[in-house]
Amino acid sequence: MQGSPGLIEENFFNSPEFLEDEKKFLEKNKLVKITKNDDVIIEVSYATQDNFCNKKLYSHPFIYCHEDVYESLKILVENLKKENLKLKIFDGFRPYKVQAFMAEKFPNFVDDGYVSHPIEGIATHVRGIAIDLTLVKDEIELDMGTAFDSMLTKSNYIAEGLTEIQITNRKLLKDHMIKAGFEGYKKEWWHFNLKIFNLDKDGEIIGALEETHKKYPKILEDFSALCSKEINDFYKKNTPKYPTQTTAKSHDNKGYYSLFYNALNSFKKNFTSNARQN
Repeated sequence: MQGSPGLIEENFFNSPEFLEDEKKFLEKNKLVKITKNDDVIIEVSYATQDNFCNKKLYSHPFIYCHEDVYESLKILVENLKKENLKLKIFDGFRPYKVQAFMAEKFPNFVDDGYVSHPIEGIATHVRGIAIDLTLVKDEIELDMGTAFDSMLTKSNYIAEGLTEIQITNRKLLKDHMIKAGFEGYKKEWWHFNLKIFNLDKDGEIIGALEETHKKYPKILEDFSALCSKEINDFYKKNTPKYPTQTTAKSHDNKGYYSLFYNALNSFKKNFTSNARQN
C-alpha cells in the first residue's frame, strides 16, 4: 500500500486489498464489523472533524466490536424492536493510537474521567468491549440532555438540570443495555461495556476484574489504515507509549493510577481517577 491512509481515496476501503487486511485484523482480535441496517444507524463523528478533538481521528467510518459485544447487541436489537426503537452507534473498538492521542492532547479530560489513559486506564474501547450509542424512535434521537461526547457534567448519567423526559430516556437506554448484558459508566450516559469494572463498597471503579481483564486484553496491534492522516502523521514524529506486562498488571488489575490535586477554588484535596472505560 502506497502513502498514508488519509491520502488514499475513499474507495480504497472497499478494495480487496483493504478488505483482506481488515478480515485478518478482525479475526485475529475476535472483532466483528457492524454495518447499518434497518435496526442500526451508524454515525461516526471520529471519522470527521466534528468531535471534541476537532480533528479527524479515523480514516473512514467504521464500527468494530468484540464478538461477545456483538452477541449482546443482537439481543438488544430484538428487545428494542418490541418498543419500535432503533440503535444509533457512535463508536466501538478504538485504535490504540487514537486513544493515546486523545489522552496526550487532552490530559484534563483524563483527569476528569472522560478519556481513559491507554496505559493506566482500563480503556474498554481499546479492548473492543465498549460501545457508545443512543436510541432512535421514528428516525429521531431520543432526548438525552446532551450530545454524544459532550465533556460536561450534564453528560453524567445522574446530573442536575435534566428534564423528566431526559431522565426517563436515559433510564430506558440503561435498562435495555443492562438487560442485554452491559454495564454503564456514570460519567457518560452513552457509554456501555461488557462487565469489567471492579467496584469498591461505594460503587467507585478501582480497577479491572482479573478474569475479564485477561479475557479481553487491550488490542495493541497497529492497523494504521484505520487511523486518519493526522493521527498517523503525529505518530511518525512521536512514538506512542505502550503498556508493558508490569504496567498492565499494576494498573489494570490493581486499580487505575490516581492523583491528588488542589482544586483552584477549594482547599480540599479531591481524588480523581484515570479510570474511564473509553
